[in-house]
Amino acid sequence: ANAYMKQGKAGYLPTLTGTAQATHQELSENSQFGGFFSSVDQYELSGSLSWEADIWGKIRSNKRAGEASYLQTVAAHKAVKTELISAIASTYYQLLALDEQLEITERTIATRDSSVYTIKALKDAGNVTQVAVDQYIAQFNNAKALKVDLQAAIFRTENTLNFLLGRPAEPIERSKLTEQQLNENITLGVPATLLRNRPDVIA
Repeated sequence: ANAYMKQGKAGYLPTLTGTAQATHQELSENSQFGGFFSSVDQYELSGSLSWEADIWGKIRSNKRAGEASYLQTVAAHKAVKTELISAIASTYYQLLALDEQLEITERTIATRDSSVYTIKALKDAGNVTQVAVDQYIAQFNNAKALKVDLQAAIFRTENTLNFLLGRPAEPIERSKLTEQQLNENITLGVPATLLRNRPDVIA
């Protein structure tokens, strides 16, 4: 695209053309100059310089097309980088959110395990029915199943983040979601100015 843009600008420059020609002729002794020369070498060099008048705006149009193509290529590159950075950040915070859910689920499992023990004791004492015991056990098992699902989701999210970072699958070193600090004094700027910086708008 950069070369195409330069080609469009080159249309304003003059065009230089040149030709070169060489001939060799053997002369007979009976010819007019045969007694003086046995052969004659002739060399001819000519050139011309021309300038195309941009009457119909063709050169300007080619220049604008080249510049537009170049800007689109640059904008597309920036758009891909922006999309990649956004995907990495989004996936990272998804991972932190899954960690938080897993921590809550593990605390829930511990609480429900204790509740199952208590409800069984109450049932043995004749204070509750088996239905109540079964309900507590079902809640306890649901929490354990959720833990397995969250662990699998964390594994997949780690692999996705490693892929986006261009590295092999490995554990992601990270902090907790509650430890994240956001800068509250962010200067947003003028919306119209920011809009002109968007790669998709430039393209």
